Order: sequence, then structure tokens, then C-alpha cells
Amino acid sequence: MDLDDQERRVYLFQEKIASTVVIPLWFSEATLSGGPGWLFFIDDAPRANWEHPCRYVLVSEDGELNVIHARTPPRNMEEYKELTSGSTPSSDVSPGPLTDKTLAPDAASRAFTPAEHRYAVILSGGYNWVSNPLRYWNDCSYFFSTLKQNGFLDENIYVLISDGTDPAFDTYIDYEGTTASSPLDLDGDGLPDTRYSATKANITLVFDELAAKLGPGDLLSIFITDHGGIQEGNQVPFHVPDTTVYLWGEKMTGDELAAEVNKVNAGIVAGIFEQCYSGGLVEKLAGPNRVLMSAARWWESSFAMGYFTYDEFSHYATRALAEPLLGDSNGDGQTTMEEAYLYALTNDSWQSEDAGGGNSVAGLIQAVAAAPLWDDLTTSDPENDIYIDAKLNYVTVSWDAKTQSDQRPVHVAARLYSDGTINFYYGQGNRHTSLVAGRDKTIGLSIGGEAHLSFRNGASVLDQSPGVSFVPAVTPRLASSSDTDSKDTGCFLSASNQ
Repeated sequence: MDLDDQERRVYLFQEKIASTVVIPLWFSEATLSGGPGWLFFIDDAPRANWEHPCRYVLVSEDGELNVIHARTPPRNMEEYKELTSGSTPSSDVSPGPLTDKTLAPDAASRAFTPAEHRYAVILSGGYNWVSNPLRYWNDCSYFFSTLKQNGFLDENIYVLISDGTDPAFDTYIDYEGTTASSPLDLDGDGLPDTRYSATKANITLVFDELAAKLGPGDLLSIFITDHGGIQEGNQVPFHVPDTTVYLWGEKMTGDELAAEVNKVNAGIVAGIFEQCYSGGLVEKLAGPNRVLMSAARWWESSFAMGYFTYDEFSHYATRALAEPLLGDSNGDGQTTMEEAYLYALTNDSWQSEDAGGGNSVAGLIQAVAAAPLWDDLTTSDPENDIYIDAKLNYVTVSWDAKTQSDQRPVHVAARLYSDGTINFYYGQGNRHTSLVAGRDKTIGLSIGGEAHLSFRNGASVLDQSPGVSFVPAVTPRLASSSDTDSKDTGCFLSASNQ
């Protein structure tokens, strides 16, 4: 094994194992026999947030390997020493305010909801100090600063980070063991912003308070980063969206979090969820007047940026909101949540569940195509076919097909109008759920080198879903998009990640 490795990290337990070792995982235990020998922990996806596949290997004195597979690091990670080297996290823990240049002119004054009616919850658990990298604090700091620049009031932003206001160290700065206490000031103004530790009790306290304050005229923004997991019984390939969010020494199911959020009668709820399997929260929280986006679908991991400074998806989503001229796809000078999602989806380097497939976002960008649902499809069965219907002002191409890998029904159509408008339609089927090799979809337009993804791209289920309309933009951009059904008052977005 190459110990100068970007693809995995290898750690050695610093005491020799006698014969059998019981390994304390986050919420369970694992037992390895075969000693005397040495115990290794191998992180097979170090850029991914937990949970994700990892291994524990006991190497006996005579070289025999005994391996067990797991999905979390050990609770006593501080007792292991890393043997690999590679990219290390940024060591900057100083909060810095965004400059005026990052904001489109007069962005705060253009907000539709008055400042006193805008509220936010920022949540990052981290589980424990040795599994709580500095990037989670960076994610929260960037989003908090963006809220402030867009007119949110300090007193309306509820921040729950790791151990809260406890001065004990709760994060690690680098892989050499440097630790710190997360700064309470998130935007560099010298005032503390973190109010609570990230525990279930404090989440209940916050949402009880919000339930008593907020009404139909208020907006609630929810931002969650750190680790996510799969509930017990939801085994690979993860057929159902039963997932968890890791807190400080605890975890909370999607159903439990939804019960808290549903206490609040806000007129609009907007959510950005970064953690692994975060699409599970999108499924649990979906409802009218909610705009929800996640870094991954409920069967996928989410990932850090190359130097571990931020998590990738939430960084780009926040950047689009902080710098509207970047995220604005229709040239109106501001960035909607849907546009922020599309900007993050386009820039997130972890795009495809099946990285080996050509039908990826990167593949679409290189093509000249209108893709209502680009997957490896087959029409080999007698009942399946592709249909073309040409009218005076438009042409409709319809697919009655199945996914090649697991024979799931696909019924979609693309209608191309003479004025340049393109509509996508969705019939029965189109259920791209669970982890299946060789099956993934990409949705959007491309003119070769430039693409406009659809916010339907990450949706797990497109069964009888509202269509999407692409209209040529008046500014020099590819297109702007919208639902063809104006009654669809909720928007639920999950990025597609490997």
C-alpha cells in the first residue's frame, strides 16, 4: 500500500493487541480476533463525511490478515497514529467577514421578507472532537456571514455547534493532532454567535421557541453540516430514506428532526443539508412552501473540498447566495435557492453515483443535448419504444423504456419549440431510488462546454412529476428554467454524488 495516499488514510492503534480486541464504534462495537498482532484502521474515503465504508485490520505476528468492515471510525480515534500523508486541512480558525464585493449591489434591500421576519437555524454536531474537522465550523461561518450580509439579524439566527459555548477543545486542526475550541464568533465582528451545543435537547428548545414566534409571514432558513448516517435496518442498497444526523455525542433521525421543524408554522422554509445521506432529510421534510436541497441523495455520501477547507456542495450553494452574480442563471441580478442549487450542482466535483458512466454531468457538459432523463436505457422489450411527433411549431420525442441495469420503467418526453423553448415531461415510473451500480440519471441542457442543469436532476422520484420548461434567456446565458406546473409550491433538491 502506498502510504503517501490521497485515496485512503491508514491509522495504527498504538498498543499491540494480545489476541482479541473489542473496537468501540460510534454506536456499537466490533470484535476482531487473530492476535497477537497490530490493529489498523483504514478510511477508504477520507474526503467523505461519515458514515461511509471503512475497515479494521488485525495483522498477526505471522502476517495473517483478519478484516472487518464498518461505517464509522472508532470512538477512541485519538489512540491511533496516522501512517499516511496527503492533503491536510486548513489551519485557519479565524473568522473573517465577507467583503462588500461579494454581494450584488443592494442585495439586502431587495429581499422580499423584512429582516425582522427572517429566522435561521445553523446546526453542526461533529459527534466528538476527533471526528469534528474544522471545515464544519468553516461551513457554518460562511453561511452565517452570508445571512448577515443579506440582512438577517443576529438575534434571529440560532447557532448550535458541537459543544456550544464550552471552552474545551472540540475540533481538530490538522492530522498531527492539533486541537482547538471552535470560535464562538462566526463573522468576525467580535461578538459570540454560537448559542447552544448540538444536542437533541437544545434542538427541541430552539424549535419550541421558534414555534412560539413564527407565523405565515415569516421565513425560516435551516443549514446543517457534519456527519450523517443510515438508520438501523436500512441496509445496502438503502431502499428507503431512513437516515440520521449526527449531533454532539448523539444522533437524530430524519423523522425526529422533521417533527421539530413541523412545529414551526413559517410561511417559507428553506433548507441546505450537507451531511452524508442528506437526501433523507429532504424526503422527510418535503411539503408545501418548502425549498430544500441536499449534498447527496439518501443512499450517497457527501464530500469535502480538496484541501478540506469546506464541504464542497454547501460551500458552492452558500457562495451562490453570497455572490449572486455567480449564481444568477437568468440575468435578473439575484440568486434564488433553485439557482444556488444548480450552481452548487454544477461546481461540485462529486457528481455521479456511477462514476464510470458516460451519462454524467461532466458528460452532459461536453455534449450538445436536451436530456429529460439521461440514463442507460433499453427499449428491447416489445412494449417499449421511442416516439417522435412533429407538429407545426414543435417536435415531441417520447421514451417508453426501462433502465438497463434493473429494468425500472421510464416514461419521459422532451418537446422542442420553434422559439427555442424546451419542455421536459414526466409520466409514470422514473424512480431512481437506492444504490444500484450502473444506474444514474442526468437532466438538463448543453450546447457543448456549457450546460444548464435542471433542478429535477437530483430528484429520487419523478413519477408524474411537474415538467420543466427551459426558456432562452434575454442575457447571454444558456437558458432559464421553471416548473411547467405553477401549483408545485415545494421544491425538493438532492445533488447526485458518488
